[in-house]
Amino acid sequence: MKRNKLSRLLLVLTVLAMIAALVSCKGNKDQNSDTSADSYVERTEYTITFESNGGSKVPSITVYKNAQLANFEPPVRDDYIFIGWTHEGRAWEFGEGGDYVKSDMTLYANWAKLNSVFKYEEIDGEIILTKLINKNDYPSLTIPERFNGKPVVGIGDEVFKNISINIDDSLFKGLKSVTFPKSVTKVGFAAFQDCSNLEITFKGELTSIGENAFYNCNTLRSINLSDELEKIPFRAFSKCQLESIIIPDSVKVIDENAFELSTYIRTAVIPADVKIEDSAFRDCVLLKSVFFRGTETQFGELSISGNNDPFKAAKVYYYSESEDVEADKFWQFDSKGTPTIIG
Repeated sequence: MKRNKLSRLLLVLTVLAMIAALVSCKGNKDQNSDTSADSYVERTEYTITFESNGGSKVPSITVYKNAQLANFEPPVRDDYIFIGWTHEGRAWEFGEGGDYVKSDMTLYANWAKLNSVFKYEEIDGEIILTKLINKNDYPSLTIPERFNGKPVVGIGDEVFKNISINIDDSLFKGLKSVTFPKSVTKVGFAAFQDCSNLEITFKGELTSIGENAFYNCNTLRSINLSDELEKIPFRAFSKCQLESIIIPDSVKVIDENAFELSTYIRTAVIPADVKIEDSAFRDCVLLKSVFFRGTETQFGELSISGNNDPFKAAKVYYYSESEDVEADKFWQFDSKGTPTIIG
């Protein structure tokens, strides 16, 4: 009899433990339903609608509750600079540390007329931006391709010079980023010199670059150069954070100090017929691979001035159309336009 009572007691305790476990699981489901991306429980979804206010259409998206929105391609509008999205009259903060989605909502595009942000000149039917009127009015600027029916093609001398951002200042209200369309291909003297922490994006290929154009521009990590470019000028990319550089065949001179102290550069594509001036790659300490567009004989004839020790010490690969070549000596561009070692 005692054994039967003990068995019944153990059964009751087991059932109570199972009920407690189920209640606990239900509580966890309710707690995690809106926040855990890896959970199998149902989560709340909200729809974000975008009102472009005269710009190109942006499709709606659906996200989970408490999501933070990543930056994405903004709308475009001739004559107007896109300066961000607003919600309920306040600028919406994107990315990590930004605003959380709490409900269905509409974001509204915010615009400024180009000539209210920049002074400009019209030269031969093209628009050149010559002065930023007030760098503290907007946190970001996305430049249009056209103004008054003319293409926006260039940035004049010193337009963004000395724009510095204190990334540790949570109350900083000045310009943080600027994006240029494909139409912008010309950059003037010292246009971005000493721009500390300013995010810069070029969608086009540069055909003309002034001296000191990006000197000490510590957030410049990539740039596209056009086949029309003939020269990398003095200190154009010195003290930048470029990780790789593809110099087109059209470039005949890499001028003095062009990439000096760009200590992040790991790879460089170099034309077969180019002159490398004094200190062009001085102190580029991570430069380990040079992809030469010519033959080994042509590289031996290359004009390389002094103070270019990292360039001279780098491993050189020679261009080949064929894949049936000696291993670890030749290279080609892959389908994405990236230099790739073959053989």
